[in-house]
Amino acid sequence: MSHFFLFPGQGSQRPDMASDFYEHSAPARDILECTASLQGADFLDTLFRGGQDTLSDTRIAQVALLSAGVAIASAWTARRTLNWRARWTP
Repeated sequence: MSHFFLFPGQGSQRPDMASDFYEHSAPARDILECTASLQGADFLDTLFRGGQDTLSDTRIAQVALLSAGVAIASAWTARRTLNWRARWTP
């Protein structure tokens, strides 16, 4: 059986996204800190405390969404708490 993650697109970003995972999950923190090392020191500040206007900038939003999605997937995978039978329906 194959599994995959589907990450949300631009427009779903919000200030403070993934902050709980950053605080409580080492794998998520590693992903976000790696992204910050590539994007610049203020990336985490922008991700956690940036305003909606800042996060609406495509150059920031795309990186923020992908890194937050990968961080959350890493946390779920590491803890093996992901229920593979669960399905999200809009």
